[in-house]
Amino acid sequence: SSHNSCIAFWAPAEDLDEWAALGCTGWSAADCYPLYQRLETNDAPGDHHGRSGPVTIRTVPPRDPCGTALLEACATAGIPTVPFNTGSTVIRGAHWFQINAREDGTRSSASVSYLHPVLGKRPNLEVRTGLQAKRLLFDGERCTGVEYLEPDTVHSGTVHARREVIVSCGAIDSPKLLMLSGIGPAGHLRETGVDVRVDSPGVGSHLQDHPEGVIMWEAKQPMATTSTQWWEIGIFADTEPGLDRPDLMFHYGSVPFDLNTYRRGYPTSDNAFCLTPNVTRARSLGTVRLRTRDFRDKPRV
Repeated sequence: SSHNSCIAFWAPAEDLDEWAALGCTGWSAADCYPLYQRLETNDAPGDHHGRSGPVTIRTVPPRDPCGTALLEACATAGIPTVPFNTGSTVIRGAHWFQINAREDGTRSSASVSYLHPVLGKRPNLEVRTGLQAKRLLFDGERCTGVEYLEPDTVHSGTVHARREVIVSCGAIDSPKLLMLSGIGPAGHLRETGVDVRVDSPGVGSHLQDHPEGVIMWEAKQPMATTSTQWWEIGIFADTEPGLDRPDLMFHYGSVPFDLNTYRRGYPTSDNAFCLTPNVTRARSLGTVRLRTRDFRDKPRV
């Protein structure tokens, strides 16, 4: 919630229920949707929305003529304009996104919404930033803490837990840290020079991602010069009949998304817009593996 766009979008109930069916107890739609209501202060209509939570969710004002024309074009192409975050899964539809940002433009991230209000006020909370985890620490088979590199990139430190250690480093760095700590596929750990603590073949396996491309057009008319976040519209579609949730999504951006093309020497434009088609339900699986046993090296994906 602290990087990328400020898009606030409810996960499809079918995805959450699938997670629960796979063993993620407490992650069904029936479990999660009440938590959405609890965390948000949302200006959209409906009794299913929260009005007093710490996370500000706002409706984007439709001030972008190109975006309005895009929704009209989608409707002509058979993709209707339908609201998001109603509790119903949009299989085929397009609309303005809601955003998690306050009226002054401050991103309503988990940090801003939950941590900032209590920093320095709770004796049981200490937030350290700029650290890089090196490996988990163990007492026998019990994880007791973590060793980390200080911001000066020279000195190391450790923290120890009284109760539990939560690894929450994302889909790439979580398996990396586990494998650096000896938890993962035994054969891979041995060939990388890491002592095997737990042979767990699933660590770093079954990686799923949503590949995304960028299509950019130079606009014939001047584009909007102000925006809540520049990525304001979502388009969802199904590529085959009978799906219970979309398998294709587009973000609409009212700015040129040329970070990769520009640095490679391709021509660009200051007056452009783009669509980013991406796969929402990947069918292929990948892996995360260590390059070396040095925690500073990026993993091989």
